[in-house]
Amino acid sequence: MIGIAPQEWKTDLPEFCEKTRDFYAGKMDKGSYKGFSGRYGSYAQKGGAASMLRLRMPGGRLTKEKLKFIAEMVEQYHVDKAHFTTCQAVQLHDLDKDSVCDIMEKAVDVGIITKGGGGDFPRNVMCSPLSGVEIGEYFDVLPYAEAVSDYLLKNARTNLSEVVSKERKGAKRAALRYRRLAERETEQGVLTLAEIELETGRHHQIRVQTSHAGVPIWGDKKYNKGLPKRGKTEIALWSYRLEGIHPDTKQPFSFTAKPEGEPFSLFSEELTEL
Repeated sequence: MIGIAPQEWKTDLPEFCEKTRDFYAGKMDKGSYKGFSGRYGSYAQKGGAASMLRLRMPGGRLTKEKLKFIAEMVEQYHVDKAHFTTCQAVQLHDLDKDSVCDIMEKAVDVGIITKGGGGDFPRNVMCSPLSGVEIGEYFDVLPYAEAVSDYLLKNARTNLSEVVSKERKGAKRAALRYRRLAERETEQGVLTLAEIELETGRHHQIRVQTSHAGVPIWGDKKYNKGLPKRGKTEIALWSYRLEGIHPDTKQPFSFTAKPEGEPFSLFSEELTEL
């Protein structure tokens, strides 16, 4: 699965909005518009008087933050009809040309990308909502459904990396797998304890990809824009297990060091089970 950089996706939106206005102004026929708008996750409804927008939920995971966003959009834009699809997406119906563009752009800020929601795209990666706790399952498929793969580009001047398109010169594939272990409500919001396994090793990879996915790491002043720039805060990123083959003895080795201190102390019960 190739990740879509939110900012690059936002630069594509003006073209969608322009063609959507042309369609509703009668300058574009329905067939041509359908072939264009589908890849953005939107279609004109029957009669061509309103639009549908499909919000993709990879792995069928609808977080509290995403659900809150959808509820706010439903209220703000007076959406009377919405439903969950068989592809584990959320569809909003009867949107006018301005509403569909507004919601599509605002969704990016909460980690919802509509691109690929229609047309000749994979649409979504699905799995059972009970994955990991379902009786009789052979193994938990969620980490595989939520496997993240992006292309990263390092800016040597700023010492920062960013998610870019596959075609960008100098871009390198970056892949990881993650598994949610627990959540805690705090004054700063919801904190999630996650186990991450790297498939590749890129510059600031975990920090960049989690930020890109809309769940930046606590204490990361480089990639977590919600944090104040001043004040001492330790980044909540801990390498707790290192495994490999010794280059000389060719024997396998494994080292572990369980996380400690803030904010890991909030998850002391879960960490004892690692």
